[in-house]
Amino acid sequence: MERLLIDELNIRCEDLGTGPVTLFLHGFGGGVESFLGAARDWPGRRILFDLPGFSQSDPPPKAFSAEDYAAFAAKLLDQKGIGRCAVVAHSFGARAAMVLAAATDRVEKLILTGAAGLKPRRGPRYYARVWGYKLGKKLSGAGLLPGFDKREHGSADYRGLCPVMKQTFVKVVNQNLRPYLKHISAPTLLVWGKKDRETPLWMARILEREIPDCGLVVFEDCGHFSYLERQREFVTISTCFLREEG
Repeated sequence: MERLLIDELNIRCEDLGTGPVTLFLHGFGGGVESFLGAARDWPGRRILFDLPGFSQSDPPPKAFSAEDYAAFAAKLLDQKGIGRCAVVAHSFGARAAMVLAAATDRVEKLILTGAAGLKPRRGPRYYARVWGYKLGKKLSGAGLLPGFDKREHGSADYRGLCPVMKQTFVKVVNQNLRPYLKHISAPTLLVWGKKDRETPLWMARILEREIPDCGLVVFEDCGHFSYLERQREFVTISTCFLREEG
């Protein structure tokens, strides 16, 4: 693997093979290894990198948005001398991929699996937890709830982040990228697990309906990581899609 310097950030990158280029964007908490298994059986040139703040890449100097990650991916392509390419993205990485495809002409074809970026449907229990946390924080600040420690709240993923990545997490996960969908002109393939609880199938249905040129493949017995659970089928379906004309 190689190290790249982009905007003064040290980035770990894997650049494999020759031919038509595919850029892979991993999910939250992932890195190059997330798609490495699929990439080994992928045709053409394959570029994988740790997004800023993940795995072995430097964290960003400020809280990044989905737009910032998309712009960073474009800068990496520029440094590699790549104009347009196919993009494959999972979950968190799909946020950047959708912005990149909607706001630029860099994406020839787009493959999204378990893509995040839509506003989730929240129930009363969720809002009760949020307001309970806010109340506990206020009482703690007033010295009325000494046992309350905000560091014990939130997901394990969030608690393990450095400060700038905590800010990035909050900034990115609160973005609703639905307005971008209608601007994605690249032919798009969605690959989803029917049992995905992180990005439920109803999200895929919205993407399929609102991205102009889009199709959906559903793996019945898979969850959020369907591209790993059914890796061989994922690679076969995806590479057939990339070979299709138009």
